[in-house]
Amino acid sequence: MSFPLSRIFHANPEGHNSGWVLHLQYGTDRAYAAEARAPRGNGLARTDLDTAALTYKLNKWVSFVQETSYINTRAATARSKLFQGVRVTQAHDWRNEFGTIFTF
Repeated sequence: MSFPLSRIFHANPEGHNSGWVLHLQYGTDRAYAAEARAPRGNGLARTDLDTAALTYKLNKWVSFVQETSYINTRAATARSKLFQGVRVTQAHDWRNEFGTIFTF
């Protein structure tokens, strides 16, 4: 989902605050447990991805994006996996990215 924050908060279309947009995303990847536990499977049952991105469009050529993602993965087996040096059946990760987009 995307929310045009500048329009929601009635920013001046000709002003500096006219280009703010908030993007929210959720995705999941699931496997059948029997397939994940099979010898050729990777043992991962489910992975969830939550992402929020804040975009500011400076002008028609330049945009700035700050994106934060949370990834949560669960194992399909009782055997734990090695994650960051610890045996676990669930792992999570936070990612932050900032970038500039040039449009020609």
